[in-house]
Amino acid sequence: MADRRPGLVATVVTFEPMGPPFASTPGIGTPAWGLTAAPVAYDLPRVTPAEARAAEPASLRMPALALPVAVVTGETAVLATYAPTVDAQPRFAAPQPTPVQTGGLPPLERVPCTRGLSCGRENTGTCPAEHHRERPTAMTEYVPQRRRRRPVALALALAAVLVASTAAGATAAAAINPEPTARGHAEATARTRLAEAVQRAVDTGAPGVIIRVDDGRGHPVALARQAPWTRANDKIAATSAFRMGSNSKTMVATLVLQLVAEHRLALSDPLDKWLPGLVPDGSAITLKMLLNHTSGLFNYLDDPAVLAAFVGQDTRQWTPRELLAAGVGNPPLFAPGARFSYSNTNYIALGLVLEKVTGQSLAVLIEQRIAQPLGLTHTYLAVGEHRDARLTRGYEPDAAHLAPYLPPGTPPGTAFAGTPRGEHVDTTWNNTSTLWAAGAVVSTAADWARFDAALMSGKLLPRAQLDQMRTTVPEDPEAPDGNGYGLGLRRVVFPCGTVWGHDGQAAGYSSETYTDTTGRRSVSVLTSTIFGIAPPKAAAAHQALVNTAVCAMLNKPTPPTTSPAG
Repeated sequence: MADRRPGLVATVVTFEPMGPPFASTPGIGTPAWGLTAAPVAYDLPRVTPAEARAAEPASLRMPALALPVAVVTGETAVLATYAPTVDAQPRFAAPQPTPVQTGGLPPLERVPCTRGLSCGRENTGTCPAEHHRERPTAMTEYVPQRRRRRPVALALALAAVLVASTAAGATAAAAINPEPTARGHAEATARTRLAEAVQRAVDTGAPGVIIRVDDGRGHPVALARQAPWTRANDKIAATSAFRMGSNSKTMVATLVLQLVAEHRLALSDPLDKWLPGLVPDGSAITLKMLLNHTSGLFNYLDDPAVLAAFVGQDTRQWTPRELLAAGVGNPPLFAPGARFSYSNTNYIALGLVLEKVTGQSLAVLIEQRIAQPLGLTHTYLAVGEHRDARLTRGYEPDAAHLAPYLPPGTPPGTAFAGTPRGEHVDTTWNNTSTLWAAGAVVSTAADWARFDAALMSGKLLPRAQLDQMRTTVPEDPEAPDGNGYGLGLRRVVFPCGTVWGHDGQAAGYSSETYTDTTGRRSVSVLTSTIFGIAPPKAAAAHQALVNTAVCAMLNKPTPPTTSPAG
């Protein structure tokens, strides 16, 4: 890749406490810590020599070509030293670190976050010095780090001990304890494959891609890439906000099941109980049928009037009741409960039920019952015409390049409105009133991973309701062992294994988010287009990326296949 440069000579140091921290003079005597070292081949945040030396205490100044860098995360710390060659700017990353106890070290000084660096969370201008890291931008990969509280000085002191003999130490450590080296190389290989898959997706047509993969071992990998032509509009970061589309349904279903657990709703409740007279045959349609898409209701987004608003040709603002009316104004597809057929109308009805039962707006329910308790600081239901500066820009092909990929039956003249951008249009601020409970949540990859973890681990739902959520109906009746749909949650069969999650679309946005049954592993693949990845080469690259990401999440090699089963 264009931003990769040679010159990395890295040693990763892991350590365990053998006595009080800094029992001897830092950088002179040997600290009371057991040290092991091993060579690595990792991509980390770019750290310039000036930044490394600026973070280094004056007592530990190292030679210009042997600069220590520390990655400190919660209960763990990893050290690395590097020697850049001429005109080289190394990039490197930490493997699985060894736990370290730092005892009663003094509190960290707070310093301004400057020069494009940021803390782990949005801040008000100051952050602990060791929280400084490069703000991820396009073509930047990094290892997100949570609850970073350990001082850099500890890491730098330990690194100083190793600077003079990194090569010998690495060889000796590898002979004594080869496991970290083997694991490190495996992780490096997986990270490289992910980066290559992301770049292929961008090279074949995706305007921008964000992925986040957490394999449950404590070091999530997040990557952001974007096509050169998009950079004048915005710079994509792995922390950028994104329209999550139908992933929103999982949150809406969670709210419904919370009320079921509180005995305020029952899955067997007929829709007429809560929305009397709004839906034909509403007495035969239960809340469970709405949740698992077996109601037979027509999908309102297939109504030409709503579709015109979805693509931005019509700026009329639709209300939830109007969206429901558009759906039920078309004949039902089959008798309630007969089979599965995905319909956004189901979740508009559920959103209205939630508001009727609680007396609160859906946006408030998501904030109070999910986002706020979980600390999802960048997750909300987008309503009205609010513009979020953190939102990733979304794009769709212009009319000429879109036409070959529209599905049969699409009304003539259908095309996305928006500011022209070469062969694309910018759809970021198009009419979003057609989404609401079916797909209007905005979030980030990290926020969504936290939501998945909380959901699957039982923090949001009791066991009984979580089991109900994961009870599925076949999406394809001819493949009963393939993909299945539960209550706002999909079971998806990939080449590497079966995962849980959802996918979603909004004008200019496609998203896929998956997790395992425990919630300890998660993956998000966020792409800033729907139809930009419709051409065959782009579609194949996108599916290969999703497969690679899911396999990395599950710690499995990517099989030679291009599509999930089912």
